[in-house]
This record gives sequence, C-alpha cells and structure tokens, in this order.
Amino acid sequence: MVNPIRIASLMSLIEVQAFRLSRVEAHPAFATFVKQEPDLTEALGAVRKFWNIFQQDVTNKDPLIESYIDQLEHSTTVLSRDLDKLYSVLGFSDVVIEARVLN
Repeated sequence: MVNPIRIASLMSLIEVQAFRLSRVEAHPAFATFVKQEPDLTEALGAVRKFWNIFQQDVTNKDPLIESYIDQLEHSTTVLSRDLDKLYSVLGFSDVVIEARVLN
C-alpha cells in the first residue's frame, strides 16, 4: 500500500505543475513555439490525462496506484524542471520561486 503522505505530496505537486503549465500555455510566445512542435500539444494532453487518471484513482482508492506512482512522480518532476526552464525563458522567474515554496 502506498503511503498516504506520498500520495498527498504528489497530488500537491500535480496541482502546482498544472497551474504552471496553464500559465506557460497562455503565453503568446508558447503559441508560436507549439506551431513549430505540433506533437507537443498531444504530449501535454497526455500528461493532463494521466494526472486526471491518478486523481480519480486516489478518489477511488485504486490499488493499482502502487504499480505506477514511481513513474508518475518521476515524470512530474521532469516536467517541473522543464517548466522551470520555460518560466525563465518566458520571464516568469518570480513565479518559479513561489511554486517551489509550495512544494
């Protein structure tokens, strides 16, 4: 059984990263970038879908969480680092600090 504190921590991380991702996607420069990288939209949609599945699994206390939580934590952490870079490039540096404090 997965530690409930670990699940709560991952839920918080996902919430923060979803917010940060929404901010990046709303930036005009990101729209230009996505036009050059059409697969990115699909990949980000898949990330959101997986986050939603995890949130539903937590609500339903699905025992399968144990089989994929390591990968989800890793993937969300990698995305967080990528968002740090995007935030810096897009001029959101101050928000990166705030998001890290929430974690």
